[in-house]
Amino acid sequence: MRKWLWNICVVALLSLMVATPALAWTVTQTKTKTLPIAGEVTFTSAFRATDGETITITIWPVNSSVTISDVQLVKITPKPEQGCAGCSIAVSGTGDHDVNVTLHNTRPGKSTFHLWLYLSTGEHVGVNVQFGR
Repeated sequence: MRKWLWNICVVALLSLMVATPALAWTVTQTKTKTLPIAGEVTFTSAFRATDGETITITIWPVNSSVTISDVQLVKITPKPEQGCAGCSIAVSGTGDHDVNVTLHNTRPGKSTFHLWLYLSTGEHVGVNVQFGR
């Protein structure tokens, strides 16, 4: 019953996020993971965005004391042959159930940022952001 209620809340929130015209980025997927310490956590796991946008990653943990502690850019695919000096993220607003991440991707064409969303328990889940799709 509890998981069913969380799923309804997630769908309702995603509907609001996607329908908001001021946002150009889009949530394309949510996932639910059961972690050893944090327990069950539903989170926004995939986005479409463009360079310079700020996305909001949200978690809905069953244990409400679990919060977001950090976000790290761990990989870019396809792997840049020359590196990507202009590729970065800026994180603001950790310590709650959502976090803002400003994305900087100077690569032309299609690419994906692979992020790790760290929780207050020390555990992490993966979040992907696709560009040029």
